[in-house]
Amino acid sequence: MKMLGLLDLSDCPIDDKYSHLAIPAELAAQMKLTVLGTRMIDLDGKKMHVPYVGPVEFYFAGRAGFCGAIVTGDRVVVGRIPRLDIEACGNQLCAIEEVRLRSIGVEEELLAEEGGALSAHQFAKALGVSLSSVQKFREHRTIIAVPNGVRTFRYPAWQIHNRRILPGLAETIKALGDLEPLGICTYFLTPAEAFDDKRPLDLLRAGNVEKVIPHARHHGDRR
Repeated sequence: MKMLGLLDLSDCPIDDKYSHLAIPAELAAQMKLTVLGTRMIDLDGKKMHVPYVGPVEFYFAGRAGFCGAIVTGDRVVVGRIPRLDIEACGNQLCAIEEVRLRSIGVEEELLAEEGGALSAHQFAKALGVSLSSVQKFREHRTIIAVPNGVRTFRYPAWQIHNRRILPGLAETIKALGDLEPLGICTYFLTPAEAFDDKRPLDLLRAGNVEKVIPHARHHGDRR
């Protein structure tokens, strides 16, 4: 069921025959999820390709997270990937706090958009700044840095506009609160009804920072 704009998984059945979260086609349409490709599943010995959609915002035990989902069946079923996320910290609430878009399909689709993702060296060169400056930007949450292993990060290229950090980016990130990096990427790249189906990224590029900030704050306050 839906709860405050999120998909509540608290009472949903768990079935490890699915790798991903499974949701009905009607629910996927209601949530206006993006079709990212297909995934093969095996149902009672019959293999078939089903739509793979995302990112899905979900709610569990008072916290929110993200994952991809396959479209199949007539009810919501928690598969292995979201189950492991929920159980990662011994079922503590902090497990959901740390949920990332673990499905490679969702993560790579997000990071491939609008010029792809850059290494720290590439990002510094594109901005014309030093690596230490990029590190300071990351530490102060002036930019989005998506973890890529233990000590490295990937930086979405669309954060750079005319060889500068996109105006309004830092303020929007702050307004989103403690949303994790891939969730922030999702916000910027998702069309919003409040913006006539334009993306927050499009508005910032057009200089409409004052419209994006309150919208981002409201989005962040829901979590």
